[in-house]
Amino acid sequence: MANLEVDGFTATTTDWTTTGATPYIDDYDAWASYITACTEGMTEDEFTFEDTALVVNPTEVEVQIWCDRQTSGNDIIEVWMWESIGGWAKVGELEPSTSIQMTAFTVTSKFNTIAKINEAKMRFIYRRVV
Repeated sequence: MANLEVDGFTATTTDWTTTGATPYIDDYDAWASYITACTEGMTEDEFTFEDTALVVNPTEVEVQIWCDRQTSGNDIIEVWMWESIGGWAKVGELEPSTSIQMTAFTVTSKFNTIAKINEAKMRFIYRRVV
């Protein structure tokens, strides 16, 4: 399985509040760096990933996101990913819990080659559920 860390942030869209050091979500580091959102439609991108060390195309690719919710509500975070052939596509939604948790999305169909993994980008869109 391809397991990559976020290693960059190009600040294409910066609606979310950032805390700590860029790229903000690069490591589960006891929340020293993170991003937050509270208004419908807020978007934050483009996060990039380290290049893979794989020498053959992957059989499974998964994106893992750690998050929690700091306020009440049933808010949703849309997770979007990009590669040059298919462009942007929503790969999943997560509903943050009141405690830190990891949510995983299998994205093998979108990132089925080394080249696609190496050019991957990610964005988050905040959806306020009323």
